[in-house]
Amino acid sequence: MRIPQQTLEVEFFIYGGLVLTDEQVIAIHSFMSELRRDLGLRPDQSVKFSSHARPEHVRFEDWTAAKRAILQELLRLEVRFMAYAVHHSIAAGQSVQRRNEFALNTILWGFHKLLEEVQDHGMVTVDEPDLEGRIVIGNLLNRGLEIDGREVRLPRIVSYGRSHVDWTHCLSACDVLLGSFRYCVNHPDRAASAEMFPVVARLLHHRERDGVAYIREHGLFLRPLQVRVDGIRRRYDNLTRNLETLLSERQANR
Repeated sequence: MRIPQQTLEVEFFIYGGLVLTDEQVIAIHSFMSELRRDLGLRPDQSVKFSSHARPEHVRFEDWTAAKRAILQELLRLEVRFMAYAVHHSIAAGQSVQRRNEFALNTILWGFHKLLEEVQDHGMVTVDEPDLEGRIVIGNLLNRGLEIDGREVRLPRIVSYGRSHVDWTHCLSACDVLLGSFRYCVNHPDRAASAEMFPVVARLLHHRERDGVAYIREHGLFLRPLQVRVDGIRRRYDNLTRNLETLLSERQANR
């Protein structure tokens, strides 16, 4: 799970993570290793969504093509991701740590719900790029989450750990995917979003009924659940509708 670079100049704070099988982890590692060689990256140079991470020797066009290739590889591998989103005007009153913890807890609850549905177990790796928003994960295994003053255990999640985008290629790929999602959500009218959003939407975990895709509380977790401000509520509804339309169109074109 990863927090892509955020700024208050956009509407939504985004958090999320990839849902991976063992085979997908290995495939992503191999793909990213080869991509890094092709780009000529040093060990201390990271592959991220942000163009600020682009080394000087890599052309902008090649950096963009590399990110596009990562998204296509995740699509080929049928990877899924979950995303948490909250409007910045709502999250503004929270500390960075509290905001991050609430986002993580929401995604953990969604991941555990998925594991319950498929009757499986999973492990969680949290990437934390800075100390300011450091999330306390030490009690999650034995205590679970605290929701409305009560403890909610997550028995299907059997391990929690910390990592970094430079320690596993999966978090590097996660940064590119979540960064792409964040860009599309916050800049829906830009040309780059028109290209990326149909691909990113197909990777979002969802449920299908009668050819219609549903994402709310499956792959997309918008908070709060009840929004009193009409403008923000419409923005949440429009985002949901756009993503579900892209997914449903894909199902119809199969």
